[in-house]
Amino acid sequence: MDCIKQWCNGKDDCPCPMCRGTVQPEEMFSFEERLSSYKEICDKEKRELELFTQQEVEDLEDKLIALELQRNTQVTNLQAQYTALVNRYNAEDARRVAEYDALVVKYNANNAIDKERIAQYNALSDSFNALRAQYIASQNR
Repeated sequence: MDCIKQWCNGKDDCPCPMCRGTVQPEEMFSFEERLSSYKEICDKEKRELELFTQQEVEDLEDKLIALELQRNTQVTNLQAQYTALVNRYNAEDARRVAEYDALVVKYNANNAIDKERIAQYNALSDSFNALRAQYIASQNR
């Protein structure tokens, strides 16, 4: 404020704050007029700064929205990949369970065949032992 008052008092060596030119006392406006003019300039600059700041905020909001969309897209892609992996794992798991069940059925079938063969072997062994006993008995008579 002191600087403006000095300028308004018409010092010859004090340049104009706008154009930096020298101002002659007869060219000067009244202090109130100049102060009003400066207030208008300050208000205009303040509005421009607010507009600029508002534009920066809007630009940042746009960037934030774009980043959120990008993140959402990435999350959706990762969820799809996860779901595909889970489905593939479940399909592999189901295939392995089916293979295991088939092997169990085959084992049980082979086990049943083995039991049948053992039974046949035992029957043949019993028949052989009976025939051998008859042969030995016929030899002893």
